[in-house]
Amino acid sequence: MPEPRLAPAKRRVFLAYVLAFGALTFPFWLKGEVVAPFDQARFIAGADVPGPRPLENTKFSDFAFEYVPTVLELSYRPHAGWLGLWNAQNELGRPFDHLWGLSPAYLPTAVIAAFSDTPHRVLTILTLGTCFLAGLFALLLCSELGLAPVAALLSGISLVTSPFFMYWLTFPMFLAPCCWTLGTMYALTRLVRRLDFAGLALLAFTIYSLLMTGYQQLIVYHGYLVAGYTLHLLYRRTRDNRSRLSDTRWLPMVGAAVAVGAALALPAYIDLAHNAAESARLAPDADFYLAHFPSFRTATDVLAFIASSTYPQFLGNPISRDYPLSYDGRGATAIVVYLSLVALT
Repeated sequence: MPEPRLAPAKRRVFLAYVLAFGALTFPFWLKGEVVAPFDQARFIAGADVPGPRPLENTKFSDFAFEYVPTVLELSYRPHAGWLGLWNAQNELGRPFDHLWGLSPAYLPTAVIAAFSDTPHRVLTILTLGTCFLAGLFALLLCSELGLAPVAALLSGISLVTSPFFMYWLTFPMFLAPCCWTLGTMYALTRLVRRLDFAGLALLAFTIYSLLMTGYQQLIVYHGYLVAGYTLHLLYRRTRDNRSRLSDTRWLPMVGAAVAVGAALALPAYIDLAHNAAESARLAPDADFYLAHFPSFRTATDVLAFIASSTYPQFLGNPISRDYPLSYDGRGATAIVVYLSLVALT
């Protein structure tokens, strides 16, 4: 059990994290702005908003042309049942996809939509909520591992303000695997110390959320991470005969929580399996995956990779359409790289 004298420090760290996140996101909750890659009014009615225009990039057009219409149809248009199944507004009609957190089939999205008036507001709350929980889970995991409160705070803030999170704000399904994987790791670590209903419920919910909100390719990658971390926990804790892992209930109960989370997402994945069976992209060429790997053919390629991975602003604003390098938000800030090197040495 954690020492009682650390509790006030942890509460102060949590408060500091909430204040830092509030300062980062004040345009959304104080000014009423929404997360969006560009102004859709110009595409719909040719309207223009006077005054200085925020930075825009149509690279993220899926947000406006796919995610917003999906939330609109599923959460605000009438359906024969409680959940829409067929989208008659797209092409010649096609079935709805209830994954990626865009559908009220995911319970938190249904709750958010019930208290929001527009799809943009739903997506903004979903994105910012995912960011907030990702940093909070990072903070809680570091605390559970016994790190200093300040280190836990730096971990949470560094994750939320990382290039990846800031770059993909309009694609919440890219951020969700990071968030719910950290939540799963925190729940597992907590359950090793104390096997209780709260930890099991959290584990089931994080598994459910990971499957329902994450981009499937990233879910697979993060699944490897969770599997490796679980084996690491088992190895370290079973060395101590006094560990709760010696209790024969631990693995069955944790396995049951994971099964419950997976079962909650099963209906959506049955639909996905049906769609995959009819897809022509089940066996893409290897170039489809290799295209995302950096090229190191010349010294310039190496320097460009280092620059874009640590301080991409050196070459301009990476969110701009005029940015000279191919950039997808992958990398760490210079301060995180520095702190990591210090920690390793």
